[in-house]
Amino acid sequence: MQAQVRKTIIQHQMLAPRDRVLVAVSGGIDSVTLLHLLCVLREEFSLSLAVAHLDHQLRSDSAKDAKFVSKLAEQLKLLCFIERADVRGLAAIEKRTTEEAARKARYAFLERAARTWEANTLAVGHTLNDQVETFLMRLLRGAGLEGLKGIPTMRALNPSLTLIRPLIDCARTQIEAYAKEHKLTYREDPTNRENSFTRNKIRHQLLPWLVREFNPNLYNTIARTQKVLAQASQFLDMLSENNLNELIRDKTRDSLTIDRAGFNRLGKFLKSLVLRKALYRLGRKQTEISFDHIERIIQALVSKERLRLELPGAIRLQTRSSRIVLRQGEQRSEAPYCWLLNVPGETVLAEIGWRFSCEFMSKKSFMQAKNTLHSASLEAYVDFDTIKGNLHVRNRRPGDRWAPLGLKGKKKLQDFFVDEKIALEERDRVPLLCDESSIAWIVGWRTSHLHRIRRQTKSVLKISAGHLEEEAACRL
Repeated sequence: MQAQVRKTIIQHQMLAPRDRVLVAVSGGIDSVTLLHLLCVLREEFSLSLAVAHLDHQLRSDSAKDAKFVSKLAEQLKLLCFIERADVRGLAAIEKRTTEEAARKARYAFLERAARTWEANTLAVGHTLNDQVETFLMRLLRGAGLEGLKGIPTMRALNPSLTLIRPLIDCARTQIEAYAKEHKLTYREDPTNRENSFTRNKIRHQLLPWLVREFNPNLYNTIARTQKVLAQASQFLDMLSENNLNELIRDKTRDSLTIDRAGFNRLGKFLKSLVLRKALYRLGRKQTEISFDHIERIIQALVSKERLRLELPGAIRLQTRSSRIVLRQGEQRSEAPYCWLLNVPGETVLAEIGWRFSCEFMSKKSFMQAKNTLHSASLEAYVDFDTIKGNLHVRNRRPGDRWAPLGLKGKKKLQDFFVDEKIALEERDRVPLLCDESSIAWIVGWRTSHLHRIRRQTKSVLKISAGHLEEEAACRL
């Protein structure tokens, strides 16, 4: 087994000379065996070792585990970090399962201990059995490629600390044989024998049955499958990363703007990967956005209609004429604004992220252009002779009323927003192009019936609007 662990360490380049390795030791057979093996290999790899143990206080005798680990470290002349955590209390406060709260508390403690001792590596005792059990748990619950590829052999916990799993290729039978051969003492957790837990049912009931009835070499078979899945996942991750980078038209700390047409040209599976990658960049964990969320979003994005969705984790998805915008964080109310437009001429309103261009055109040119105009266009045509006073751009005000094209009377702007399914948090952001007495154009939505081009129209004003962030991205 020592040869197997050495092979795993070298193959994955887990350790380098003079590494400071903090070993997470629960007191069970796996972690005690891991500690013993690293002590055996310490001189060969020129390592410095220390021990860390968190008492989760989930059992009445958990303090004995901590005492055992402390004594073991003392015998090995290793520094030992021990803390206690009220995991049940944390689970209640954070509304997590006990298992999730324990994991979060444990890794927070291990990172603190690593910083204190200036460790650059954290070693944990996950085995081949843990890998296979996790695979079956995720398969039974439902998981994608990312979940089924298994527990990573090593990963960065933060820029200065890497987690490694030197026992990941070792079966439990090997570990038991090694512990017996070297007369290792360890603590047994009685909850590991209780079949009320899903993992224990898989460990004690499902896996022995599958090995007995179907495949005596099941553990290695699943391990090979996971390696293939991991390679496929790595390739698809690179592919989705490249596609997302090509589709991004703008990005800020809390938003991404993606080319909609380019996204819709992707295959359905690649769309889901790119969408998850974009959400992940905004800080969403893989588990927060479900398969059903992704399916509904993709179906909706195929449509040319405007779309606004609220997603878990305060993510908002909004479509524009040619863009998909993802924003993270609570929506802030927009401060009132009002800006005069240059007519004719261009007006850049950096404060609200818009540019407006006004030009006069002949009625004949309008008749040729109107056939390509649609309601969600960022171009509008108005009868300039119906404009009273100056044209300006503002956001909504209480009591606003207007006459949408095709409606002779007026209706509340609020009702129009509701009818068009404009999200509540977006309504203060929608620019309104107005004269001194009425709304002439809800930018990107609809023009006013009062200012429509009619048979007697003599002076046509064309107004073009543009998002500054999108235009800047297109110039890159």
